[in-house]
Amino acid sequence: MLVALHLSNEYAAELRDFLDVVQQNQVMPAELLLFSTDGPATQTDVLRQSLAIIRHELPQIRIGAGTNYNFTELNRNRFPTNGLNFISYAVHPQAHAFDNRSMVENLAGQGDTVRTAQSFCGLASVQVSPVTLRHRLNPDARDPANRILSNTEKIDPRQPSLWAAGWTLGSIKALAEAGAKSVTYYQTVGKQGIISEDAQLYPLAVVLAQVLEFQGGQVIPTKVNHPLACSCLLLVQSDHRRWLLANHTDQPLSVQLPEPVRRGYRITPMPASIVPVELTDTQHISVEPFGVWVLEC
Repeated sequence: MLVALHLSNEYAAELRDFLDVVQQNQVMPAELLLFSTDGPATQTDVLRQSLAIIRHELPQIRIGAGTNYNFTELNRNRFPTNGLNFISYAVHPQAHAFDNRSMVENLAGQGDTVRTAQSFCGLASVQVSPVTLRHRLNPDARDPANRILSNTEKIDPRQPSLWAAGWTLGSIKALAEAGAKSVTYYQTVGKQGIISEDAQLYPLAVVLAQVLEFQGGQVIPTKVNHPLACSCLLLVQSDHRRWLLANHTDQPLSVQLPEPVRRGYRITPMPASIVPVELTDTQHISVEPFGVWVLEC
């Protein structure tokens, strides 16, 4: 379990209250993420003093710091990472453009943020949290009351779509291949989540489930010759290999794989599930518009 603490200038008292709750309820988080309410990223003074207190009281806990905003805020407000286990920042694809193609174009940039963060985070790992389709916060708002957006402003109508499932696959690929230690996606329930309020799965929930089946395995870097049209993710665990393919376009897409596959499945629209497909050719397949396929080798 990860707990995020938003600490003000009264951080010593706030930490004491938190530690009292932990001790009284005998609940031990695995990770603790420290944010500053008075700045875009964790402030150095808050971090230095908080680390000393937490390490004394909870020596086994993993501690992180960063920003609840985007990578830009972290990069512009760097802090010493000595003593930290991880740094964290959020990702969303709609800072400047909002159409499908632009959002696919910036998938590669997500990996670039990880590589840049690794260049200044020392021994700390990079954890991205959360990834959302739309921005949740406005770090540039002059009035602090306007920094948190309304739920209406956070909702993207594409959330339940097959296209969003393919975009999510592309995001997982970019962040994982760049070396992110962990990534958190979306809320759980509702229009910003992975299932509807009446418990119907969105297609992106099926993508996440297919990836999580390989927890503890490896992500093998792959390339496609048309990255704006297709994303592919190769997962390996022991002798089990799984390809996930996404067609980002509104046209059928012909894909040639470097190895034959034994079984194929496609993800259906909401209410989403995974259904088998008949493979007439084990290396050449045609993926339907906005389709997401799972292929077993």
